[in-house]
Amino acid sequence: MKAFIIQNNNELPSLESVLFQSLKENEVFLNIHTIALNHRDVWITKGQFPNIRFCAIMASDGWGIF
Repeated sequence: MKAFIIQNNNELPSLESVLFQSLKENEVFLNIHTIALNHRDVWITKGQFPNIRFCAIMASDGWGIF
């Protein structure tokens, strides 16, 4: 699958291929059609969002079907 991923502070997310991992209990797979970056994503790129790990998948808002 493809995902927007941030590697470091002050860096724009890059579109990368990532391996799909099996779902855990109470998780669903969505076929995403539309995404949006919001303020959370901007704060993450600036290192201003607490407890975020790098290599995190970006795009907090999305629309899709399952």
